Amino acid sequence: MIPALRAVAGARRAWLGGARTSVAARFAATLLLLASSACGPDTEPTAPRDSHAARAAESTSSGAEVLGAEMTGAESAGRTGAASGASAPARQLPRRIVAASATAVDFVCALVEPERVVGVPEQAVDYSVLHARADGSSVPPRDEWARAKRFYAYEAEPVLALEPDLVLVDPYQSRDTTARLREAGVDVLELPEVRDVAGAIRALRSVAERVGATERAATLCADLERRIAALAATRARRASVRALCYSNFGSQGWTAGADTTIAEVMRLAGLRNLAAEAGRVGHGTIAFEELLGLDPDLVIVSAPLSTPAGSAGDRGGASEAILLTEPTLASLRAVREKRVLVLPAWLFATGSHEMVPAAEELASAVDRLLARQGEETGSAETGGPETRQSRGGH
Repeated sequence: MIPALRAVAGARRAWLGGARTSVAARFAATLLLLASSACGPDTEPTAPRDSHAARAAESTSSGAEVLGAEMTGAESAGRTGAASGASAPARQLPRRIVAASATAVDFVCALVEPERVVGVPEQAVDYSVLHARADGSSVPPRDEWARAKRFYAYEAEPVLALEPDLVLVDPYQSRDTTARLREAGVDVLELPEVRDVAGAIRALRSVAERVGATERAATLCADLERRIAALAATRARRASVRALCYSNFGSQGWTAGADTTIAEVMRLAGLRNLAAEAGRVGHGTIAFEELLGLDPDLVIVSAPLSTPAGSAGDRGGASEAILLTEPTLASLRAVREKRVLVLPAWLFATGSHEMVPAAEELASAVDRLLARQGEETGSAETGGPETRQSRGGH
């Protein structure tokens, strides 16, 4: 038995050797692994800690801890019956999760305990809910997530080094990396493209099913629906506000039309999106001349980033600075009336269910601005102080 186990372990090492292993050797290793799998779990050797393929094989043959720790009795009974009927084996509950995008981080942080997350991207500091945790808000403190290692880019080597049993990725991330992870035996769940809050909720439920947090997701979704209804109840007082989101990192300006998450945030908050009304779909560039032609009542920009200078994004508040200092834009209504609102980067660029708190923050900022300007208009009529610039959320 011991020589056989050593042979299987050697075959696994040969298979995982990648480019350094010859095609013939890998083919032979494959045959040996297939033969060993027929012996059943009683003769299955323990996988080495760094063997992703072996760990994935164990996750499909072991029923010790299955997805659905929070499943209803009916769901659990259904899966138990399926297992007894020798149909598809139950998946093992993932314990070493890598969230490879800020959107994935939002979902994972909402659904699982910090100790189950072993890696997050560096960009998540700015573009996910982890940013809020650093601000000392009401969510659990960020130090609970400090054990999760950070990686700068979605590449196979740094992700495999974390020994994940589940990786969550966005659909636009490197397909070559995803393919390499799957070849190494890592379970990769590709999130759907999210453009609105309904899509975000569907994605949240999908992730919850995979990580065994369906009850937690149900509670969260019920709360989201309640908050969406509360936003809808106050939408009318902001319905006349003509808004535009704007980003400019120093070379050219960008805005977002229909079918974008920031457009959904604006809709939930009750604002008109001038880019969408002008027929724009998706993200696109916008020149100063078109910006002046649209002449929005309100311009929404992102707060500066805090991640290293190599990261893309609005570093140093460039978008707001350009709006307020560019002579060409001095006549823009939003600039003239000091209606430039700054949203935190993790809300401005969210691709998850965090669109709801983003809309709440935007709605509150607009309400404060309108109330303040209403008061200042009344004061101005009686010789009161001049209007000051308002910064939403900061």
